[in-house]
Amino acid sequence: MPTAQRSSTPMGAFLLLLGMILPLFVNVRSFRIYGLLNEAAAARDVGLLMVCAFLLVILNSLRALPIYLGSYLFCSAIFQKNRWIFRGMVILIIIVSYRLTSLLYAIRYDFGIPSLLVILMIYMLDGFNLETVRTYKRSAVLICALIGVQFLDLIPPFSAYGFGRGAVSTDIKLLAEYFDRHNVLTIFCVSQMLIFLSMAVILSRLLTDQHRLLRSAQELSAARIQALEARKDFEIRHLVHDLKTTLTTIEALAGVTQMLSGDEKIREYQQRITDSAESMGEMISQILETDRLRPMTTEALFDYSLFQVTSQRSKDRIALENRAQGRLLCVNKITFSRALVNLINNAVNAVDPEKGKIHIGIDALDGDIVIAVSDNGCGIAEKDLAHVWEAGFSSHGSTGLGMGYVREIVEECGGSIALCSSPGRGTKVTIHVKEVVPDEPTEYHRPGSR
Repeated sequence: MPTAQRSSTPMGAFLLLLGMILPLFVNVRSFRIYGLLNEAAAARDVGLLMVCAFLLVILNSLRALPIYLGSYLFCSAIFQKNRWIFRGMVILIIIVSYRLTSLLYAIRYDFGIPSLLVILMIYMLDGFNLETVRTYKRSAVLICALIGVQFLDLIPPFSAYGFGRGAVSTDIKLLAEYFDRHNVLTIFCVSQMLIFLSMAVILSRLLTDQHRLLRSAQELSAARIQALEARKDFEIRHLVHDLKTTLTTIEALAGVTQMLSGDEKIREYQQRITDSAESMGEMISQILETDRLRPMTTEALFDYSLFQVTSQRSKDRIALENRAQGRLLCVNKITFSRALVNLINNAVNAVDPEKGKIHIGIDALDGDIVIAVSDNGCGIAEKDLAHVWEAGFSSHGSTGLGMGYVREIVEECGGSIALCSSPGRGTKVTIHVKEVVPDEPTEYHRPGSR
């Protein structure tokens, strides 16, 4: 679950709780509505009656807003993958909240057409998928819509259709009829309703446009980054290709000088130069064709990988047990060996310098080559296990490639990787890569490559 959605869950729960508590403080007495109604009745003051109507709308909106907004935030975070469950749960939570409030405070919360209209606005907001827009901005749309539909309860002609069945709204409409000013009340409520609903529509349109602009900016930024990476990759490939040309020259000249030299020691040195140039040429070829995977035996892979472990003390701690000799797996020799070396270095850093042991086991099991790298080191703390696959993460301050890189390389070969660790007891990393049958084609592309 994304961070923004995780934070919506406690916020939604808090608002629902606030909706249960708010009637203690926000009620007819605290707003002095009946006192103002008595004054309006005594003075036959229509203006004061309109003030009472407006105060009642604000009162009902304040008490209802936490329930509607809390239901929206809570359900959008919990039921984000199933929109039908989301819609049903919004209605259910609002009805249950209304019933609980009625039982606690003896206040009649009517779940009628205005409530359904507000819920419809919630569905519309959810349908817009405004994930880039902040919650308080989406809340502003809901507030305007909620205030607007609350005026429907105070329009006298709508009483015949089930609107405004609460005691206070009924009293306001009766008093307007007593003054013979029910038309004035109707015009006032309709005009206020249209103002607030128009504000809700305008705000929702503005937020939709803002969301589109932000998404376009994000997509443009991602396209620029992708273009820069493609350019960088193109330049690196050309540079590496030029290096290979230089190595070919070195290798040729070393071969010529080896043939011309009569000194055995110099001939030996020249042979080493030739061998090193060939090895570097092979590495460059692998870099230039990073999307190609080639079959190689398990012993060849680990001979090459362990050769890159430069410290003799590190090599002395490693116990290699290859029970899959002669078996083939299809990998990129350079990148996969770097991933294995990264695992070995992690184990070296984790074990005790004197008593540390690292075991590498290789098995053929159910059509897979299984590679297990385990150590008896300090292990990984439980709080770090959730972050171990994140790019650049290290529990010991290393600036190496990290487990995220290792998993990426393994998955590019069509394999899988798992890690288990216990603090103080050690860590074990297990890699599964499909075994290659000898008569299969000898060259593959990585999954998803062209």
